Amino acid sequence: MSRTILIRRVKLRNILSHEVSEIEFQTGLTAIVGPNGAGKSTIVDAIVYALFARGTRTVIRGKSKRDIIRRGATEGEIEVDIDIGGQTYRVRRVISTLRAEDAQLYQLDRDGRKVKLVATGVDNVVEHILRLFGVPSPETIRYTIISRQDELTKLLDLRPAERKDLILKLLGLHDLEKAREVLRPYLRKYLQEAAKLEVIRTEIDRRKRRLDAIDRELNRIEQELRELEERKKNLEAELERLKLLHKLLFEYANIRELEKKARELTEIENELRKLEEAIKYAAGIRSIDPSSLLTQLQELNQIKRALEKLNEKRTQILEDIRRVVERVSKLCTIAKLDENVEDVEKIVEMLRSELENLRAKKHRIEAETRMALEASKIIQESASCPVCGRPLDTELKRKLEKELGMKIVNGGNELRNINRIEQELEKALNELKTLERLRIDVDSKIELYRQQIEQLASQLRPRIAEANRLCEQVSKISIFAQCFDDERGCLAGLKCVHQQLESVEGRIAVLQERRRALYSELMYKNVDEVLKEAELLRSRLRALGVDPESVTYSMIEEKIHHVNASLIDVERTVSSLAQKRVDLLQQKSEIEKELKELEIEYKDLEKSSRIAKALEYLTETVLGRDGILAKQLTSLARELIERYANMVLKGMGLDLRISISTDFDISVWSPLGEIDIRNVSGGEKTAIATALRMALAYAILGRMPGFFILDEPTAHLDAERRRTLFDLIKRISEKLPQVIVVTHDIEVIDIADNVLEVYKEGARSIVRYVHKQQ
Repeated sequence: MSRTILIRRVKLRNILSHEVSEIEFQTGLTAIVGPNGAGKSTIVDAIVYALFARGTRTVIRGKSKRDIIRRGATEGEIEVDIDIGGQTYRVRRVISTLRAEDAQLYQLDRDGRKVKLVATGVDNVVEHILRLFGVPSPETIRYTIISRQDELTKLLDLRPAERKDLILKLLGLHDLEKAREVLRPYLRKYLQEAAKLEVIRTEIDRRKRRLDAIDRELNRIEQELRELEERKKNLEAELERLKLLHKLLFEYANIRELEKKARELTEIENELRKLEEAIKYAAGIRSIDPSSLLTQLQELNQIKRALEKLNEKRTQILEDIRRVVERVSKLCTIAKLDENVEDVEKIVEMLRSELENLRAKKHRIEAETRMALEASKIIQESASCPVCGRPLDTELKRKLEKELGMKIVNGGNELRNINRIEQELEKALNELKTLERLRIDVDSKIELYRQQIEQLASQLRPRIAEANRLCEQVSKISIFAQCFDDERGCLAGLKCVHQQLESVEGRIAVLQERRRALYSELMYKNVDEVLKEAELLRSRLRALGVDPESVTYSMIEEKIHHVNASLIDVERTVSSLAQKRVDLLQQKSEIEKELKELEIEYKDLEKSSRIAKALEYLTETVLGRDGILAKQLTSLARELIERYANMVLKGMGLDLRISISTDFDISVWSPLGEIDIRNVSGGEKTAIATALRMALAYAILGRMPGFFILDEPTAHLDAERRRTLFDLIKRISEKLPQVIVVTHDIEVIDIADNVLEVYKEGARSIVRYVHKQQ
C-alpha cells in the first residue's frame, strides 16, 4: 500500500491575524499569493507547528503564546488534516494564555467524521506524527519537504562538517542506537513482513474477539426473543381479557342507571315509612306553643337577672357604707361603730354627737388661745404681772413669753386638726345619708321583683311539666333526635320539632312524587331483579380483577389501546431482532472465512519473522560505535543521497549533477566540467538545494515525498531568476503529487493548478480561492 503523505486541510482560529481561516488543499501545484504581511506564511508556520512543534514557550517565528494569539482573544486553535496512504488524520492544537497547551490526533472516516482518538497531549501527538511520517525528528521535515522562509538553500550554505553532522543526524545515524536504520533498504522486505505478523496476530485476535462478541450477542438475542415471545403471549391474553371487560362494562353501564333508580326507589320507600310513622308519634306536639312558653320563660329569667343585679347593687351599697364607717373610725373613738352597717340611722346619730363634742372642744381651745395671745401682748407692753401686779424682771418676762408662745402654737395646731376632722365627719355624714336613701330604694325594688318571680313561676310549672313529658317522648323518634341535643333545652327542641313537622310533610309529598316517577322510569320492572342483575355483573367484573366502581368504560378502551400498541412494539422488536440475528450469522460466516485466511497468512509470515529476527540480532551484535558496518552505512547514505539528488536534477531537466565527498563536501558538475558551488546561478542553486532536500527525504522515507512546501522561495531574486525558479517549481510539481508555494510574486499564478489569495481587511487576514480562467 502506498504511504504517500498529502496536506488536505488547514484551519486557523485566532492565530496571528487570522480570525477564522479554513483552506482545502488539492493535489498539483497550489500557489498561496498575497502582499507581504497579509498572513501567507502564517499558514505554513501553523502547519509545521501543529504537526511537529513540541511544547515550548516560543511558538511561531520566535513569538510567545500571547503574541501568536490574535489580539483580544485568550485562545487560538490550529487544525491540520493529512492523508497518509489513503487514511485521513486530523491534528488539533490549542494555544491558550490561561492554561496549558493541548493537542489531539484523530483518525477520520471518508466523510471527515472523527472515528477514533489516536493520541492526546502535545508530546504524544508529535511522536505519533513522526511515526506516521517515518522520520526520526521534526528537523528532518525542516530540511526536506518543508522549506520555510529563507531556509531553502540552508543545507548548501553549511560548511561540509556541519552538513555531514546534520545529514547523519537527520538520517538517524548520528547516535549509535539508531545506526541500524541504515539497513532499512536491505531489511525492509523482512521487517515489513515481520511487522505484518503482529498486525495479522492482532487481526486474528480481533476477529476471534468479534466472533465471541457475535456469539454472546446471538445468545442474548435468542434469550430476548424467548422473553419477547412470552411477553407477546401474555399481551394477547391480556388483550382478550380487556375485550371481555369492555363488553361487560358496556352492559354494566346500562344496568347501573337502572340499579341507581331501583336503589333510590327502595330508599324512598324506607324513608316514607319512617316519616309517616314519625308524624304519627309527634301529633301531640301541635297542642303546645313553644314560642309562647319560651317567651314567658325568657321574661322570668329576665326578672331573675334584674333581681341579681339589684342584690349586687345592695351589696355594693353596704360595702360603701362599711368603707365610710372604717374611714370615720380612724378619725374618732366612737365605740362599736362598725358592728352593724345596716343600722345607718344609729351610725348617723353617733356621728352627729361626735361632731357636737368636737365643736365644743374647738370653742374651748379657741378661747384659751385668745387669752394666751392677750396675755402675751400685755407682758410685752407692761413691766408688771397682769395678774398679781408684781414687777417682772427680764428673765421672768422671757420665761412667761415662751410659755404663752408654746400654748398659742399648740392651740393653733390642735385647732387645725379639729377643723380637718370636722370636715371629714361632715363629708362622711352626707355620704351615709345618700347611701341610706339608695339602699332603701333598692330594697323596695328587690321585694317587687320577688313577688313577680313567684307569680310567673306558679303559672309556668304545669305547662313546663307537660312540655318535658312530650320532649321525652318525641326525642326517641330518630328524625327529631337532633332537636334534643345536649346544648338545646326542651322548649327549643319542641320549637325545632314544630319546624321539622312542616319540613317532613313537604318531604313526604316530594318523595311520593319521586316514587311515581321512578316506577315509570323503571318501566315497572321488578326492583329485586334489577338489583340482582347488577350484582351479578359486578361479581363477574371483580372476578376479572376489576372494581366496576373505580374503572370506567373509557379507561378499559385506553388500556386496550395501550396493550395493542405494546403488542405492535413487541412484534416490531421481534422482527428487528430476527433480522439482526440473520445479519450477525452472515457476519459470523464472513469473519470465520477471513479468520481462516489470516491464519494461513500468519503461518507464512512466521518464516519471514524468523529471518527478520536473525537480521536484527546481527545488527545489534555486529554494530558498534566505530564498527565497520556503521562506516559502510554512512558511505551508503552518502551514495544514496548523491544518487537520488542527481535523479531529481535529471528529472527536472537540468544538465547538472553533484558529487558528495566522504566529508560531505558538495561539488557541482556540468558538461563543461566542475563548477564551484559558489559560482552557480541563483536558479541552479535553488534547484540543487531542492534536489538535495528531495534526495534526503527519499533516503529517510524510502520513497519520494507526497508533498513539498516552499515559503517565499523567490525572496531576494531578480525577475529572470524568479522565472527560472518558477519553471523549476513547475517541473517539481509534475514529479510530486502536491507542491505548495507561498509567495508575494503573482507570476506563480500562471503555472499554478490551484490559487489561494491572502489579503487583509483591517487587521484580519482573509483567504479566498481564485478561479483560474481556462
